Amino acid sequence: MKLFNFDHGLSKPTTINIGPYQIQVSDFHCKNLQLLPKRVSRTYTLNEELKRVVIENGSVRGEFVETAAFTCSSQSSSTLFNHDIEIPQDYDLILVLSFLTGRQVYFEKDLDGDPRRSYAERVIDSFDFERLPNDLWQKLSIVSDLGLADAMYCIVNAAQAPELIGRGAYVNAAFDSIYTAWASAAEKTKYENLPLIDTAATKIINKIDNIVWNRARNLILKHFPLEGVSQDITADISARFRTLRSPSPVLKMTSFLQTFDYFPLNPTPEQNKRLKLLNTVRNGIAHNGTIRTDKNLGYEVSLRVAATVVLITQQISEVYLAKEILGIKSFSIESMLKDIRNFFDEGVFRRQLVFSEKYSEYLSRLETQWVESGRLDR
Repeated sequence: MKLFNFDHGLSKPTTINIGPYQIQVSDFHCKNLQLLPKRVSRTYTLNEELKRVVIENGSVRGEFVETAAFTCSSQSSSTLFNHDIEIPQDYDLILVLSFLTGRQVYFEKDLDGDPRRSYAERVIDSFDFERLPNDLWQKLSIVSDLGLADAMYCIVNAAQAPELIGRGAYVNAAFDSIYTAWASAAEKTKYENLPLIDTAATKIINKIDNIVWNRARNLILKHFPLEGVSQDITADISARFRTLRSPSPVLKMTSFLQTFDYFPLNPTPEQNKRLKLLNTVRNGIAHNGTIRTDKNLGYEVSLRVAATVVLITQQISEVYLAKEILGIKSFSIESMLKDIRNFFDEGVFRRQLVFSEKYSEYLSRLETQWVESGRLDR
């Protein structure tokens, strides 16, 4: 069967083995990669006189062409999407390849209409396809058991959203699923040392003037029903008014980030501020469908930070799924991890000084650095 829009990045005939699938890449397929849609990019290279130059590459609408073909030794139903409606496992392969390349991969029969031509950054490099873990296909059952198949699907579709809020909604859904599933598996859904917390809370409560507490409780029981709240809900609110047993989503998210070394265990005030910005942007998109601006940053910087947060949230999800769940080892993944840390540590993402540098200034700086010194660092 033929695969379309599979950007494997290979330049010579290669066989890729993933579970029961053998993917064949021919010379024809390698040449067809040049026909795929391409966005604006820059190439830092040497000219014929061996002088360092920067070449602007314009966007190319491109086409969805055949870039590989595969055979399958044993057919079955989907592992990732084990719903009431039986889905062929071929679509598991499509999702995995789409996730790893940043481009939606298609069967020819699914190319009806006009698929979106936008795409994300690659998760792995082309040469990584020749050394994927032998048990990668088996690990899809872990993805399914953790309920993260939809998260992977959201990551694949995020880049095809027509605007930032749409992309943010996709990556937020993926990230929320990921850290919530991790918190449940790691037993982080309740506070550690809960008995100690209960003891301390009880001592504090006992020192509160009982008259004040009783008045507050009576006010709840009186005014909630007057506003139309049912007796059952009123009683539940009253009973839980002083109960603290479950960590907030922010605390669970922070614990997740620290466990996998995306965020430091002992953060500085500046690092905490950047983490707070990440949460603010995510909440604005998730709950209000908007980009919240920070008066201390200003409108333009707030938008730049928001765009960066969406990309970082996607990158965190990609690194976790690829490295921690699928067990893929890749220099590309380690570079993505470094980008995540650099944002929290220094406010830098993919070499751009997010809080102080416009994108045009960032490109100009990189060009100057390359031409004058052959470097592409900050």
